[in-house]
Amino acid sequence: MKLSPTEFGLLQELALHPGKIFTHEALLRCVWGPEYHSECEYLRVYIGRLRRKLEKDPARPRHILTEPGIGYYMVK
Repeated sequence: MKLSPTEFGLLQELALHPGKIFTHEALLRCVWGPEYHSECEYLRVYIGRLRRKLEKDPARPRHILTEPGIGYYMVK
C-alpha cells in the first residue's frame, strides 16, 4: 500500500495520538496548514482514502473512527 504525502501526514498525526479525538479544524491545521482550517471536505476525502487503504471493510471502520460532529480518532 502506498500513501500520498498528505495521507501519510494525516495517518501519522492520528497514530501518534491514539484515542485522542481531533477536531476537523485541528487536523486540517496540522496536516494542511492554518489557511485550510475550514476545508472539511478535504478531510472527509482523505479519511475516506485512508480507510479504503487500511480497513478491511471501509464502510465499517475499526481503526480510524468518526466522533460525530467533532472529528476523528484512531483506536488505541
